[in-house]
Amino acid sequence: MITRIRQGRTRPGQAGEYEPLLLEHVFPEIAARALSGWLGYELLRRERSHEVEFVTIMHFDDQAALHTFDHLDGSAEGVPPEARTLLAHFDSLSSHYRTVAVRAGGHTT
Repeated sequence: MITRIRQGRTRPGQAGEYEPLLLEHVFPEIAARALSGWLGYELLRRERSHEVEFVTIMHFDDQAALHTFDHLDGSAEGVPPEARTLLAHFDSLSSHYRTVAVRAGGHTT
């Protein structure tokens, strides 16, 4: 499994717009593509003193599935224009990791 991670930060006033943008538009649009090898996503949020940090984590079966996703992603650097307007800072490139172990539901894979 390959894990793709990207970080972005909003000003506190924009976090309330950014989170639903991801959950109600961006992620459902990705899911609707029904890409072979895409396993799902996680969205993390952390409140900071002057900003709100978001981390998106996406899982893929293998490098080929990740490559297909990255190749089909129609937005520059994978950050949609409507998201860019809400982000104060974001990673210009996502980081990709080979997932070594996952523990969920009492089982390690």
